[in-house]
Amino acid sequence: MTRFILAPLCVAALAWAEPFPTAAAEPGAGVWAQLRTELFGERPIEDGSEVIAVRAPERAANAAIVPVSVEELRPDDDGAPIETLYLIVDNNPEPLSAIVRFGPAAARAQVATRIRINAYTHVRAVAETRAGKLYMASRYVKATGGCSAPAGGAQRAALEHLGEIRLRTWEDARAWGEPRRAQVMIRHPNFSGLQKDQVTGLYRPAHYVDRVRVGYGGETVLEAELTITLSRNPSLRFYYRPAGPGSLVVEASDNEGNRFRKASEVAGAQAKQVRDGAVRQPEGDCRRQAGRAVCQALGG
Repeated sequence: MTRFILAPLCVAALAWAEPFPTAAAEPGAGVWAQLRTELFGERPIEDGSEVIAVRAPERAANAAIVPVSVEELRPDDDGAPIETLYLIVDNNPEPLSAIVRFGPAAARAQVATRIRINAYTHVRAVAETRAGKLYMASRYVKATGGCSAPAGGAQRAALEHLGEIRLRTWEDARAWGEPRRAQVMIRHPNFSGLQKDQVTGLYRPAHYVDRVRVGYGGETVLEAELTITLSRNPSLRFYYRPAGPGSLVVEASDNEGNRFRKASEVAGAQAKQVRDGAVRQPEGDCRRQAGRAVCQALGG
């Protein structure tokens, strides 16, 4: 994934200088103008208000865990299907939050997750169709401090269960070929690199889930490239279309090279967990995963 940390920070710092920015700025102003060029060059981006919708609270209750979903508004049989979604948070240290590419086993271009928000900002979704057209929708969200918020006691649990995957499905009684919902949840601290250890006062190195792939029956449902913007214990909710009996298979990795896997067999009206669990590197102890200072603070 292309990185956009350094250049946008110079611009974003100006936005953070005002503690209460408003939503009055035009969609092409500020950080977005630079990001748009870096991500999409001179390609035209059309109004996507009738193509996709961004759902998020106007004011977040917890800036470190903000629910966001991108929903496709067009019918499933539309002749120009959406193949890729870009999720962008203008005023975050890492504005490009996720790139989600949908495969042949996806039922629709729709995804929900939880993100960190560092300052009042536009949350944007850009949809790219198979024909190469771009459409954008956005939502203005009021939240501050989510990228540097301390993890607290949940940090230890996330490290102890690093890489455990929960796979949940809905509508299992539906006929084969009809859309069904599923959710992937990965136990991981997803350190942003901006959080301070409460004991040592040192910044924890960034350690986060960077890739997730979901497949069904040998075909791809989605592939996601993720960044530090996703909240602790990252989650993805999506739709898939099972043509017949098979297994949902989740494969994930983090930026330290750890790999995780989980499968769930979908058989008619019920789903049975395949107990292969999370695959972790055997040497992935606490000191390797989090660093000496963090482990000492945790008693590890």
